[in-house]
Amino acid sequence: MSLSNTMIKNALLANYPGTPSAAQLSAATALADAIVATIESATINYISGLATPPGGGAVTGVFAGSLS
Repeated sequence: MSLSNTMIKNALLANYPGTPSAAQLSAATALADAIVATIESATINYISGLATPPGGGAVTGVFAGSLS
């Protein structure tokens, strides 16, 4: 599933019954934009732990790293 501002905004608005007000739409849009921007700016820092077989194949092991 890809990251979508619209999907996040609609999920937030689903908590309000009826037609959302302009303020609710604005807040949901701003929050969705902030969530997407934060996730897209994340960096995965790989340290060690993953390997592939010499002839190719699936990656195995335990990921050692961090998210910043």
